[in-house]
Order: sequence, then structure tokens, then C-alpha cells
Amino acid sequence: MLTTVGKVRDIMGLGQDTGITDAVIIEMIKIAQEKLKHDLYRHHYDETPDGSWVDGSLWDGSNVKFTINYPVMDSNFDGSVDGDDIIGYWFNSDNDVSSCSVTVVDSRYGHIKIYQSDGSTPIPSDAKDIKLEYYTLKYNVSSQMLSDLCTYLTCHLISIAIAEPDKITVADIEGNQQRMLLEIDKQNSKYRYMYLELLNRYRSPRFRST
Repeated sequence: MLTTVGKVRDIMGLGQDTGITDAVIIEMIKIAQEKLKHDLYRHHYDETPDGSWVDGSLWDGSNVKFTINYPVMDSNFDGSVDGDDIIGYWFNSDNDVSSCSVTVVDSRYGHIKIYQSDGSTPIPSDAKDIKLEYYTLKYNVSSQMLSDLCTYLTCHLISIAIAEPDKITVADIEGNQQRMLLEIDKQNSKYRYMYLELLNRYRSPRFRST
């Protein structure tokens, strides 16, 4: 996750005696992360990778090194940028579709390796295409800033939810994620202002060379 339960509690002064459980805060963090993904990440869908960062080679039956847009982001928020953050598939000579196995070599520069689904066999030279889905960062935002932004958004969500204390349960939150995502921008709190102030202070387009 981009932030922690402890950090959210510290910012809000939210003690255990408030009735807001750690499990509820974790669900709020998940919603805040999805909002950040919408606001700060760029979604790449059905993109064909560029060639090897070494010599520009594409799929030729032996090359597995490819280049994509960067920086590749931790889109599932598990704390690492790896193959689980990239969905890939390839088309054979008959246009049949198979999944790819992707490993991330250097997320900062979009360096990845692509194999067939067995994780070791290169894509054959007669393949028609490779398509990938992944996320990059739109703006020059540090990992610390992402954490702070997520913390403020989570605090904002909790401040909204406190207005309806009988609905602050994990089940209620899980069943109303889409509504809560919409409510983030519809309602104000000091935490939302803190989020917007921090975001606008540093938000500038990231230079992208690919």
C-alpha cells in the first residue's frame, strides 16, 4: 500500500477508541489508491512494445528484451514493480492469442523481458504482434509524495464516512467503493484541501522520451 494505518491515525489523531478499525482504514486506503491511479497514472492499453534497449531488436525467436513507456508503476500497490503490474499477450502467425510472461528489469526506464506463457521461451519471429497493458506516472511525483497524497485522501474519505458512523464497516465500504470514489470530489474537508495543495504544488508533466 502507498500509506499505512499508523500514518493515517497520526494525521487525524484517530485513536482506537473512535470505533474506526484498522480493517476499515485499510479499505479506505485501497479506495484512495484507486483515486490516485485515476488522477496521477497514465493507462497504457493495447500497446506494442519497442525493441531491445541494447540493440533495438524486436521479437525474432531469441530476443526477450523490450522497452516500454516509463516509469512503470506499481499498479496493484503490492509494494514492488514486477510482471504482475503488466498484462501481456501475443498473436501467432494464425492470429491466435496467447498470454505473455513479463518480467521488469528496470521500471525507471521501461526495460522489460517478454516470454511466452512458460516464462522462458522467446516470442517466435513469425508472431504478428505483442500487446501490453500497464500504467506509468503522468507527473514528476516522488514516492514520498505519493504516500502523502494517499494519506490525505484516506483521511478525507474517513472524514466523509464519519458523518454516517453506522455505515463504517468493511462490508459497507466494499459495497460502496464506486460511490465513495465519486464522493471524494463532491465533498470538502481540510484533508482534501491538503491533498489538492500538495498535488498542485508539484504537478508538472513528466518528460517522456518514448
